[in-house]
Amino acid sequence: KVRILNGAHTAMVPLAYLYGLRTVRESVEDPLMGDFIQKLVFEEILPTLDLPEAELRGYARDVLNRFRNPYIHHQLISISLNATAKFTTRVLPSLIEYRNRKGVLPKRIVLAFAAQILFFRGQTKEGEAIALNDDPAAIGFFAECWRTHAEDIPGLVKAVLAQESFWGVTLLEVSGLADELSRAVSDLLDKPIADVLAGL
Repeated sequence: KVRILNGAHTAMVPLAYLYGLRTVRESVEDPLMGDFIQKLVFEEILPTLDLPEAELRGYARDVLNRFRNPYIHHQLISISLNATAKFTTRVLPSLIEYRNRKGVLPKRIVLAFAAQILFFRGQTKEGEAIALNDDPAAIGFFAECWRTHAEDIPGLVKAVLAQESFWGVTLLEVSGLADELSRAVSDLLDKPIADVLAGL
């Protein structure tokens, strides 16, 4: 449950919000975002779990159907509460385990991580303020990173990855992550998010 349901929630929120969506149902029903979420779950999270494949896939299908429930209006901004701690426990283990098992990084989880970094800038690409609701230390840290590294995305990413107090480890040691995450943050800044999603 933590890695599939909660992990999908946490991974989708910043990217979907920056894309202009505001609820979970909107996100899974959007053609591009829905495809992103489906492939994130089935191609990048499930392969990192040691349970029978049929059981995992059945549970994942149930989760996505729950996300589509027309009677639940689950706001993305509500799920973003304490997003840094949630990412550490719900998403990061899948990223690291995928890298360990496959020898490459999961591109959708990396993009979700990039979106989280951009989300914590505190504004959308259109300049709309984002109501961040996290540990004040996390909000302050990301604000300082953006203040000092706004023109140096690789430097910003390295500062984020080195923050062991958030992640429990220095993520600079994850091979290739700094470079791929820097590219993903730059893509989200420089291109329409629809184009980034379509290019996956």
